[in-house]
Amino acid sequence: MYQSGDGATIFDIEIDASEASSRAVDPDSAIPFPDKDLLFNASFRRSGADLLLTAPETTAVILGFFKDERRLGITTPGGASLTGAAVEALAGPDAPAKYAQASGAAMASPPIGRVEKASGSVTVLRNGVSTELRLGDTVAKGDVVQTGPNSALTIKFNDGTVFSLSSSARMVLNDLVYAADSNANSALLTLVQGVIGFVAGRIAKTGDLKIDTPVATMAIRGTAVQTEITAASGATRFSLLTEPDGSVGSIVLLDKNNPSHVIVSMSDARVATLLTPVSGSVPQITQITKTDDDIRGESDFVRDLFQFVSVEPRQRRGSSDPYDTPTIPVNLPQDVDPIDPSEFVLPPLPLQRTVSRDVILPPLIAAPAPTQGAAIEDGPVAQLSALAAFDPSVAGTLARAVVPASLPPGVTYHDGERSFRLDPAHPAYQHLGVGETETVIVGYTLIFNNGTAVPASATWIVDGRNDAPVAGNDRIGAIEETGQTIVNVLTNDRDIDGDAIRVARWTNPIEGSVNLDAKGNLVFDPGDDFQALSAGEVATVAFAYTISDSNGGTDTATVTLQVRGTGMFSSPRQVSSDTDILGFNRQSVSLSVDAPTATAAATADLELMIGLGPVLQPQMNILYLIDISGSTSDGFVGTPVGDLNSDGRANTVLDAEIASLIALTEQVRSLGFSSADVTVTVIPFNGSADPADSTEPHQSSVNAATFNLGQAGDGAIATYLRGLDAGGETNFASALRAANDRLQGLDQGGEANFLYFLSDGRGQGLIDVEVAILNDRYGAKITALGVGEGSDLSQLDEIDNTGGASLLTSPGQIDVSVLGSPLPSGTITDIDVIVNGRDNGEIGPEDLVLTSRGLVLNAPVDGLRRFAGDQNAVSATVTFASGEVLATEQIIAGALPRSTDAIL
Repeated sequence: MYQSGDGATIFDIEIDASEASSRAVDPDSAIPFPDKDLLFNASFRRSGADLLLTAPETTAVILGFFKDERRLGITTPGGASLTGAAVEALAGPDAPAKYAQASGAAMASPPIGRVEKASGSVTVLRNGVSTELRLGDTVAKGDVVQTGPNSALTIKFNDGTVFSLSSSARMVLNDLVYAADSNANSALLTLVQGVIGFVAGRIAKTGDLKIDTPVATMAIRGTAVQTEITAASGATRFSLLTEPDGSVGSIVLLDKNNPSHVIVSMSDARVATLLTPVSGSVPQITQITKTDDDIRGESDFVRDLFQFVSVEPRQRRGSSDPYDTPTIPVNLPQDVDPIDPSEFVLPPLPLQRTVSRDVILPPLIAAPAPTQGAAIEDGPVAQLSALAAFDPSVAGTLARAVVPASLPPGVTYHDGERSFRLDPAHPAYQHLGVGETETVIVGYTLIFNNGTAVPASATWIVDGRNDAPVAGNDRIGAIEETGQTIVNVLTNDRDIDGDAIRVARWTNPIEGSVNLDAKGNLVFDPGDDFQALSAGEVATVAFAYTISDSNGGTDTATVTLQVRGTGMFSSPRQVSSDTDILGFNRQSVSLSVDAPTATAAATADLELMIGLGPVLQPQMNILYLIDISGSTSDGFVGTPVGDLNSDGRANTVLDAEIASLIALTEQVRSLGFSSADVTVTVIPFNGSADPADSTEPHQSSVNAATFNLGQAGDGAIATYLRGLDAGGETNFASALRAANDRLQGLDQGGEANFLYFLSDGRGQGLIDVEVAILNDRYGAKITALGVGEGSDLSQLDEIDNTGGASLLTSPGQIDVSVLGSPLPSGTITDIDVIVNGRDNGEIGPEDLVLTSRGLVLNAPVDGLRRFAGDQNAVSATVTFASGEVLATEQIIAGALPRSTDAIL
């Protein structure tokens, strides 16, 4: 429990200012105060060096708060605060509080403003004295003005700034310095609690106007603002107001502890900003889109507030000249002079009954009929004479009009003309709709020179006209790339007449589409236009829409939509191919290109696959006709070959024949022919062939044998040859007949047939018929060889059709050139990939990789056009050494939406 210097008892909260300051890192930091509800609701009072805070349910004391000249601020646990200067003004001096009328309170400082409207319980705390405020009272630097429940207060300051306090609001008038010809004007005001709105005056335009709140400091540059401070926490809602002419200003909210730091800038009248205090940090920022009810309520607030705002002189509608007679301000009945602040200390004159202070009104007489006129909203100025239809004074002398201190909105009195003018374009009449009227009445008094006072009135009926609705631009983010989205465009659109507005027409964006649903909502349908977007990619589209109030008024705004991609785009693949048969070897070849059908990137991967079919080699039948007659047991005149048949006789003609055919077999195999394509048939002959006559009485005859080419075949051929023995006669006709018989079974049509005829040349028999069959029926190429230097070539020449028989003196002399060589496979010499007419890099046959599927080349291509509607012509060509070409072409479509953002 705490016993204060004035006897008050404080039970709840006790704080030592010195101790709190010593615990803080910065000794000049604010004093922590534990009760946020009490700080902004309390009555502040000074008790000696202590500060007392009292509320119906809670009380607190801050010991030593006033012990020196330093005034620390006070902050709640959440971070809302009051400055030391504001607290000092709220507490007042250390003196007993008194209640007085405004006329009874001494003003220590010059007046800085005047009360323009007061209703309910409205007070000012000045020098510790709580004083009731009334219409016309003045306020001064250091005053604390406060409204009670169901009360309201409007103050107009010397520079034209107008403040309006709703019920249960409190504000400190810290300072205001203003001179009309100065650019060093300044003002600092502290808003403590409640709903408080204001219209900035000249200081905001020529000097430095700052408004302090529990959470931030407002820097103002000429605008209308409404604030709402929650008494329980200090959280403050800031709202820019749309002025009657449709303009919207801007404010900057600064950090109270670091004025160089901007918390947030505001310039949109459709969105309010809520700052919620956060301990040890900048306030939490919440953006709140205003509802239609919010906007209508603010419109009423603005209309009331702007009744007290001085209107700048302007031109008549349809004219280039300003009014040619001075307009007498509504609060002065005499000629226009600069405002003298000292006049504000005088008691105010009652509204609607004020007369000039130097006029004594004589008794009133019956009023004449009221002067009536009409005006059209937003139409020309309507003028009414202030003089009655008759004049009871001396003829030719005009009466003098005494007008109220406050005239209706838009009404001015022109003394030189003795007339009133109503401007129906004033904001107060903009709410009138079609068929709606408002009656404007001015009551005044006519003073004639005979002393007669006549009450009079001027009346206008303002006929409403339709005001076009106002459509606000919208920006909506996070639209899904699939599925329809309702676009709520009407939330920030308004109609000052209160007419219902609807969407009348709209355009379509470049991608996606917009339609109207059964409830009148615009619906955005992305369709398939954005499916190529991947995660992290955004496309921005816009469309215009027009609203109508159904009374002929329309307005158009723009809606900007951001469509966000999901996942990773992939496209189906396509394969194009070309096939051909190479002319030189009848080899089948193919080219296929695998590529995406569409792309959202500038690059894509192509796969080229080249197929080379097998080369069909000619089928070959090679026949060895070897002479094994008795004469082949004679000695061989040539390169010694040894005893190859193991008959005990070396270097015989038969040995040379055996050695030569073994060597021939090896040569044929070395040419590279496949064993499947070549058969070798060995036909031994003597007096007969296939079978040949046996050379010994007890031996069986020797049959011809057919072998496949290859290592196994070569070995079998050699073994067969080494088993031959010499003996018997020599019959060439029998040998050739045996060859024809064998070819009849071997030649299936289309094969190439070759005969190697080896003998010592001493044969018999008619050969012409058999040779003709070999040549004509089988197209055989016959190479006849005389084995040994002494061989007789005469009959062999008749058999040979390759240019004549030749002597064989060495096993390696047999010519195999007549056999030719296997047909080679096609050889790739060049590969080209062309994208949109441009060769796509350096690729060649060396880049091909042999796989089980064929030759494969992965070819990345770049320079692709990737936006929807684009097409990319991609072609691939493969050139063979023979000059033949495979070529294929395909189209890769662009898929990326053209509205995609930030694509480099």
